[in-house]
Amino acid sequence: MLGPTAVAAPKSVTIAAGGTRSVAFEQVALTAPMTAELTVGVTGADPYETDETNNARSRSIEVTEHELIRANVLVDALGGYGAQFNQHVYAPVTNPPAGTLPDMEAKVKALEPQLVRIFYNDDFEERQPNRVRNTQSFVDTVQLAHDSRATINITYQSVNVAKTKPVESMTTFAAMLERLVKVEGYTNVRWVTVANEPNGTALTMAEYEAWNRALDAQLVARGLRGHIRMMGGDLISTSQRAWFAYIAANMSDLFDAYSVHVYWDYWNTPFFTESRLKDIRKILTEELPVSARRPTYVMEFGVRGSKAFPGKPTLESGYWEDGTEIARTSIAAFQQLWFDIAAAQLGFTGTVKWDAYWGRYNGNYNSLYGLIGPASEGWPLFPAYHATNLLLQTTARGWQVVQVGPWDEDDWKVGVPDRAEKELAAYADEAGHLTLLGLDSHGRDLNATSPDTVRYSIGGLPANTQLGLALWNASGDGTNTIGGTVTIDTAGVARFEVPVHAAFALTNLPVS
Repeated sequence: MLGPTAVAAPKSVTIAAGGTRSVAFEQVALTAPMTAELTVGVTGADPYETDETNNARSRSIEVTEHELIRANVLVDALGGYGAQFNQHVYAPVTNPPAGTLPDMEAKVKALEPQLVRIFYNDDFEERQPNRVRNTQSFVDTVQLAHDSRATINITYQSVNVAKTKPVESMTTFAAMLERLVKVEGYTNVRWVTVANEPNGTALTMAEYEAWNRALDAQLVARGLRGHIRMMGGDLISTSQRAWFAYIAANMSDLFDAYSVHVYWDYWNTPFFTESRLKDIRKILTEELPVSARRPTYVMEFGVRGSKAFPGKPTLESGYWEDGTEIARTSIAAFQQLWFDIAAAQLGFTGTVKWDAYWGRYNGNYNSLYGLIGPASEGWPLFPAYHATNLLLQTTARGWQVVQVGPWDEDDWKVGVPDRAEKELAAYADEAGHLTLLGLDSHGRDLNATSPDTVRYSIGGLPANTQLGLALWNASGDGTNTIGGTVTIDTAGVARFEVPVHAAFALTNLPVS
């Protein structure tokens, strides 16, 4: 019985005096998340019983929607979450109002990014006669990332085969890397990538290999190859299978990790879950030979809106339906946090948001993707800043990403439609630190509050403990708040509610 309701058909059994019998009932399916009190009773004894005081037994069954499966590790060591730092923020091309940069720097450092990507070009000062972009701005940007305690990836952005040669260019690049690490002391420079989105350029695969081998030789010669690892790919979807196949067959000896880029329109979230992340996972886990598989990062990602809106200038990052720049909306923040969760579920080692703060990459750059808004507005913090902060403050590099069930492998196969549902990712380390991050993807289109709340029930947690509950966007203002504590019961179950337009972190780390 479940309360007054029979959940299994009665059974008749004959028992000899003083004997015992085991009775099996058909499977009882308890589907609603709750604490279920199940009772088994003996009635109608014939001819009689000598003792009727032991004719009923009860047991509480904790029915949960999700379960932490600590033993199933999806990512062995988290590489980190973070954002792209614009290398021209200190250069005349950006030209922020005098005296405002310390405010931006403080906000970046407070974010504590775990992983930062920065572009490098070896012709900074020659590109523009008035030197609107320069090497010193690049070095100062690396210092900002280093002072933020981030692991740093330096990406050699533009590869112009017609103008330069691999050995010459990579010699110059390696000299800069040597300066950063050995002279400036920016030892957080640990990754390097050659060519931004090479499969979207005129670069051939063989030329791409030549550039990377030239850099590898330079790093070895300068004693840097053990300190700086090489990340290959930076691929968009164009011909990505052919590029991955070439890299696996010819360059896996060079690369310590792979990287990809993912962007989507805010009204088309299935694109990032189905067409990009799932497909990349299929390539990496099914199509590449085991010996060529590597940890894989998303080194650029972001959400776009409509580029055109009546009465407003064309904006590459785009607008929401009411004309608000998409970067300023809670929709962008929600979807980007969902992307981070989905990437963790699918085994990606880390992600880098494009980009951290407002700045200009060239004089005509008209876009707004940043977590931190324009200098002319006082470097405002957008909702995505706070959503990213929730992620960064409750996870750490080196932690494992572990499974949260139920886990239907078919859900992550290419061609299986994306469903609006609760999305959870769990992070843990050997010292006992634990964070579960989650949201309900029904909130993907909400830029305002909703009266609806979502109930979460999660089993497999440390019994008889308390976890802190931190919330993003609980009141609809795009900021973070503390939702109190959640008590884990004796069965290791947590039960709590979150607004559908919000996201949560359940953690045993201090939250403030």
